[in-house]
Amino acid sequence: MAAVIAFVLITHGLADFLTKRIVSPKDSFNAAIIINTLCSVFLMSICMTIAGAWIGSGQISIKPIYHFFYKWPRNFAIAFEVEIFIAQPIARFVMIKIHRFQEIQEKAGGKEGIV
Repeated sequence: MAAVIAFVLITHGLADFLTKRIVSPKDSFNAAIIINTLCSVFLMSICMTIAGAWIGSGQISIKPIYHFFYKWPRNFAIAFEVEIFIAQPIARFVMIKIHRFQEIQEKAGGKEGIV
């Protein structure tokens, strides 16, 4: 679990950089989110294809690199499906609830809200 969190933090900046190179300022917010998701999943699947095999086997070897192009497409597809069907809907639901709570707080006169 710690490895996944570490790789998310490491790849986040690079995914943002790639997204800015691909998406123009005139593109919609949804287009930017989709491209950012693709870039994040792409980078995470590359890292975890190699590092995941090392962590799972308990040793660092050349095998994951040797079998990379055989295993990576499957890992990318699984990671992308999980992101689209599980992670993104949960994140959207949470953000909707946070925004509704903030709106209720502002209407009630409280300006503090959730950070």
